[in-house]
Amino acid sequence: MIVCPKCGTELADGTKFCSKCGFNFANVNAAAPQAAPQAAPQAAPQAAPQAAPQAAPQAAPQAAPQAAPQAAPQAAAPKAQAPKQAQPKEGEAEGADKSKLIKYVGIAAAVVVVIILAMCLFGGKKSSKPYALYVKDKEVMYSPNLNAKKTFQVTSKLIKDGAYDSASLSRKGNSFYEVTISEDGKYIFFRDKIESGEDGATIYYKDLTKPKKEAIKVDSSITDYELNEAGTVVTYVKDGGDLWQFNVKKGEKAEKKVAKNVVNYYVSKDASKIIYGQRNEDDGSLEIHLWTKKKDEKLESDVQRLEHVTDDFKTIYYVKNDTFYKKVGTKDKEKIDSDIDDVYLVYDSGEAYYGKLEDEDADSGVICYFDGKKTQKLEEDVNVNYVRTYPNYDVAQMVFGVRDEDGKYSYYVALKSNVSELDQEDITYARFDEKGKTLYFTAEVDDDGEESTLYKATISGTKLSKTEQYDDEVYPYFSLTSDGRLLYYKDYKRGSDSKGELFCDKKSVDSDVYSYTYNKNSKSIVYYVDYKSEKGEGTLKVFKGSKAKEISDEVHDYLVLPNGNILYLKEFSSKSGEGTLFVFKGSKSVQLDDEVSALIRAY
Repeated sequence: MIVCPKCGTELADGTKFCSKCGFNFANVNAAAPQAAPQAAPQAAPQAAPQAAPQAAPQAAPQAAPQAAPQAAPQAAAPKAQAPKQAQPKEGEAEGADKSKLIKYVGIAAAVVVVIILAMCLFGGKKSSKPYALYVKDKEVMYSPNLNAKKTFQVTSKLIKDGAYDSASLSRKGNSFYEVTISEDGKYIFFRDKIESGEDGATIYYKDLTKPKKEAIKVDSSITDYELNEAGTVVTYVKDGGDLWQFNVKKGEKAEKKVAKNVVNYYVSKDASKIIYGQRNEDDGSLEIHLWTKKKDEKLESDVQRLEHVTDDFKTIYYVKNDTFYKKVGTKDKEKIDSDIDDVYLVYDSGEAYYGKLEDEDADSGVICYFDGKKTQKLEEDVNVNYVRTYPNYDVAQMVFGVRDEDGKYSYYVALKSNVSELDQEDITYARFDEKGKTLYFTAEVDDDGEESTLYKATISGTKLSKTEQYDDEVYPYFSLTSDGRLLYYKDYKRGSDSKGELFCDKKSVDSDVYSYTYNKNSKSIVYYVDYKSEKGEGTLKVFKGSKAKEISDEVHDYLVLPNGNILYLKEFSSKSGEGTLFVFKGSKSVQLDDEVSALIRAY
């Protein structure tokens, strides 16, 4: 997961625009060059944001997942600044469903923020054949099968007017290098001919099996785009909110305008269906449409929030006039409940968790569970301004905290409609495993915010059967991978070179770990030790089984490929903005290229 630097919302990996405030994540690269390596999404804890609004749970990620565990919301913040906190699921590269994608369209001003560290849990869904994408001589290069002899140039003139210096071009996570590769690994979509001050991006695509064939332009002024599963249709936004589609097989004649003033949209796997919200400029409300290649149907108007679209694109859930509705196709809408304060999460099963008001003047309300047919109250007399939630994205389960008059929180676990109170009051972070069999959470944080007690709760059906201490002196924010491995720090010290002893399932991995990447396919952890932020480099190691192996020192950046190979950039000169590119294949490193400016992570 990633955290919006502007409003604090936790979002799915690969999200380009914040679902709450519209922040453009490309701005982070320009605004926070001093942050820890963003291009090598690494591990770990992040400083507490000032607000923790609820995430958009439906957003399917695009990129190799980056997670930055978020600090607890501030209890004293008023409702306008601190809506509910939501916990997103682990990212797509570990197997998340791409059946639908939600996109929120909007560009916000750059916000200066220091993201201390991030974490990557990488598995990979794309072609099983390894490849390298990197920047050399101000152009994007592609190396199929990590074969230097077959490496070719993708872009024709990445920077058109020469307005960007070497430092800008070599910055980690640079938005110039936003690249998408189709699921089958055949097509690559990329920016080219970038001009300073241009509005949006000009996107091209190229058939990777025909490297000598000239790239084809999709369109210009694009602020966001999405590929269908086959990589043959591009759905994109341009000109401040106009939604378009482009068919790769039909070429330039394939452009088709879907709608204007689009705020958010969901695209089906094959891109044959789009559900989008169109903003009414007079009152700011949404008009919800279902678009297909044959027709465009209005499903509802005067909508406050579109909360969920089911995988089959047949059912939508939304809030209108503070009333929560369900609508199947073009049938009449079904009322779920009224006086809605917030919808925490909706599942494809039809289940949902939400909060409603009972006394607006006192901000008193109820937390509810909807089983698809009827509503059950979980907790009453709740100050809805200060509810904290940590839901399971796969199964109808949720940890929620409610605040009393003295500002103290009591925490509960909802397993469908069955509620159990936890003994611990000051819970900081909580995660369910994907199957809903285990809950981990931290509590009893020290005054420095660097140590807590880690608990494990076992779940049997809809009952919390056992809660026990798992470990102590643990940094409050941990990682739970999709294959059930628990990664956390002990003896963690925050700062510009934050580091601690890294543990995986109670076993020590290494000490003085700055950041890490977990690869599910190879069951390995790649991490930095002895990292120096002023130099932007550290010693890179890999831990697999029960042994750690040093890969190289003075590593500037790295990328773990889906098959477990590791690309890394070292001997990097801040003056020239270039270094030497190596690939580590498990036992030894081989040089792939030199005078390389940056590694690229394809989405």
